[in-house]
Amino acid sequence: SRDGRSLAFAADKGQGFDIYVIAANGGEPRRITSVDGDERWPSWTTDGRIIFSQRQHGRWRLSAVPAAGGAVTPLFSDTAADDEREGRVSPDGKRIAYISDRQSDDGDVDLWIADLSPGPRDRVNRTRVARVRGLEGFPSWSPDATRLAFFAVREGLPSVWVASIDDLAG
Repeated sequence: SRDGRSLAFAADKGQGFDIYVIAANGGEPRRITSVDGDERWPSWTTDGRIIFSQRQHGRWRLSAVPAAGGAVTPLFSDTAADDEREGRVSPDGKRIAYISDRQSDDGDVDLWIADLSPGPRDRVNRTRVARVRGLEGFPSWSPDATRLAFFAVREGLPSVWVASIDDLAG
């Protein structure tokens, strides 16, 4: 969590992966999601929500839930047909980096960032960070939220790449 007092994680106790929260100093984990399908890759927001990827019917979709538990809601209203996974909220809480097949005719996935605060008429500002044939995954923000490191496989070779975010999304 942002205050360092809690950890969020995904665990499968026989019914598919759910998101749990536990105090950083130990104790009993508390399940905060129990919807059908799998939930993975939790990331805390600055306003006390946990964003995660939820898979139902074969597609991953970014969703959010209050850290105390409650109703699970889609993070974005316009991405029901997109595969969205491995979301990471930026340290300043303004954006999320994630992997998606958005705007892909052949199912290839790319690294995207999106503003967490919608613009006028609930329009979400998104930017594709990497559009290269291959595999991207596991984005990680720099502490100042100006760069993004991610795993990628290019021409069969796995490596870690870094992209400057300020050059992409002003």
